[in-house]
Amino acid sequence: LKDMPDTELLVFVHTEDKDTLHNVPNLLHLKLTPIVRFVTYDDIMDVKQKRYSPMLVKGGMLIADGSILLNTAAENLEAMCNYLGKQTEDGIPWGMKVHANIVARLSEIRSDESEDSELHRRVVRLVDILLHYKDNGVVEILPPHDCDDVPILPRDFLPCCKRQQIYHSSTYRHTIFLTEMPSDQYC
Repeated sequence: LKDMPDTELLVFVHTEDKDTLHNVPNLLHLKLTPIVRFVTYDDIMDVKQKRYSPMLVKGGMLIADGSILLNTAAENLEAMCNYLGKQTEDGIPWGMKVHANIVARLSEIRSDESEDSELHRRVVRLVDILLHYKDNGVVEILPPHDCDDVPILPRDFLPCCKRQQIYHSSTYRHTIFLTEMPSDQYC
């Protein structure tokens, strides 16, 4: 790929195969290569007549598991959201998707803790940051779905991340799952 800087390479993904996109060999390398464009098509005539639709265009989304968001420092969350906002302002759309159960857990902690406690102040600040950046379009609180039904392990977020990648494939190029889970526990 490095020897072909002026060439545009297309990766064709059939519309019915978008849910297996994560199985494309060397997907991350392809996503990181600027000359690679991903497109989706319905049938072979779409390809012949160049009627395919772009996918995985640019930018990306972050999805954090509960432990990351619940344990992060407010200034780190704010810096990350600010960075995502600046990328979007520069024409590269980035956002953070937050599960409703995580927001509910933060609200629960806020209600249960004494207003004088450090934990209460940190959680109030985290919620304020999330709501501020939600209003600015950087953070999206996901509607309740199966991930929110019961407390789940970080690896249980992976199917949701794949669904989000498929759902946002016409926009976001990257889907980043933030977790403290060791890589040997992914599957």
